[in-house]
Amino acid sequence: MNFNRKTIKKDSKLRDEIWFWKEIPEAYFKACSKMRRTVDETRMVEFINEFKPKNKKIIVDLGIGPGRELHWLTKLKNISKIIGIDYSQPMLNFCQKQAQKSQIKTTLLKDDLLTLNKFKPPKVEIIIYLYLFNSLGDFEPKERKIILQNIKRKMKNGDVFIVTLSKRPEEVEPGVLEELSYRAKSSKENKRLDVVMEYGALPFLWNISLKKYKRLPQLWYDNKKNDFVLYMGKNILFFSHRWSKKEIIGLFIKSGLKIIDIIGGKTSYVVISKI
Repeated sequence: MNFNRKTIKKDSKLRDEIWFWKEIPEAYFKACSKMRRTVDETRMVEFINEFKPKNKKIIVDLGIGPGRELHWLTKLKNISKIIGIDYSQPMLNFCQKQAQKSQIKTTLLKDDLLTLNKFKPPKVEIIIYLYLFNSLGDFEPKERKIILQNIKRKMKNGDVFIVTLSKRPEEVEPGVLEELSYRAKSSKENKRLDVVMEYGALPFLWNISLKKYKRLPQLWYDNKKNDFVLYMGKNILFFSHRWSKKEIIGLFIKSGLKIIDIIGGKTSYVVISKI
C-alpha cells in the first residue's frame, strides 16, 4: 500500500454520505439483482413461511435500500404488509418504483436505526423484522448494540428478528475463499467472481468511486477488527465487518435479544431471535 494506515481518518464523513450518492441506488440494485440466487437466503425464506403459518404477518425490512428484497418478500405466505425503513432518501425514492410493482401493500419510511423514533409498530399482527446483507456490519461496534436494542424496544412477544451477518474468513465453508484467486475465462465464470467480490466488498462501489473521485479505492482486510475496508486516500470510504459465531452470540446477549437459531450458509449466518 502507498499510504500509512495510521493516518486514516476514523471520523470521515464519506462512510455516512456514501448511501446518499445519487447514482448509488440503481447501481446497488443492479449488483444485488445479479446475486439473488447466490445469497444465503433460502433457509431464511423457509423459516418465515413455516413461522406461525396460519397467522397473517407484517414484514419490517430494516435498511430496505433500493428494494433489493421485494422480489422475494412479495412471494412469502400470509404477508399482509411490508414496511421498508431506510435513512437515505435517494434509496427510498428508487425503492418506491419497486414498491409500486409489489403485489403486497408496501409502505416506506425514512428513519435512522440509531434512533428508530419515527417507526410505530402495529400492535395487532405478528411482525417479522429483517436486517439483511450484513448491513449491521457497516456500523461501528457501539452502534451495532444500539441498533439491536432499538429493534428490541419495538418488538413485542411473538415477533421475531432475522439478521444476516457475513462470516469471518476462517468460518466460511471450505473451498469458497479459494475462488478469490480464480481467473475468469467466460461470462459464466465471471458470475462466480461476483459472488467472491460481494464477500469482500460491494463491487459496484469501484465504478461509482472512479466516476466520482477519478480514482479507484484501495481494499484492505483488518485482521484485528475483522473488517474489509475501502479507502479513498486517507479516508474510509466503506467498511464491512466479518463475524464469528461466538461474537454474534455475545452481541445478542449484551443487546438483550434471545437467539432462537443460527443458520450457517456458504458465506453468512442467518440469526433468528426474539425478545
